[in-house]
Amino acid sequence: MKREAFFMFYAVLFVLSISLACAFYLQQSYHSSHAAASLHAKAQLSLHAQSVKHMVFLCLRQKDVPSCQNQEFHFGSYHFRAYVVRLEGDNMLLDIHGKVIHPSSNNLIRITKRYVLLSENP
Repeated sequence: MKREAFFMFYAVLFVLSISLACAFYLQQSYHSSHAAASLHAKAQLSLHAQSVKHMVFLCLRQKDVPSCQNQEFHFGSYHFRAYVVRLEGDNMLLDIHGKVIHPSSNNLIRITKRYVLLSENP
């Protein structure tokens, strides 16, 4: 009877240790995938912001400032807004705001870029 209880105690300890190891592995896996998804989203936001900047430049070359002043872009789940503000002379200020919802935590990841567009005439 003591022997069977002793084996039962070791079986419970074995199952408990396996379940703790699995829980630790799942927790570490979640944290690493969360970090990788955040890095991916930030890199994509930065790349899309560069694309928005180039699209606004093309718009400004082909059209006038009022038609390019407020623009909105959607790249899948990535949302961007671009604002062009006139400064002194022909100088302009370009603000780009982007956001995406993190796939695993539903938190917003945002990016903001500001560029000063100087006139070509001295």
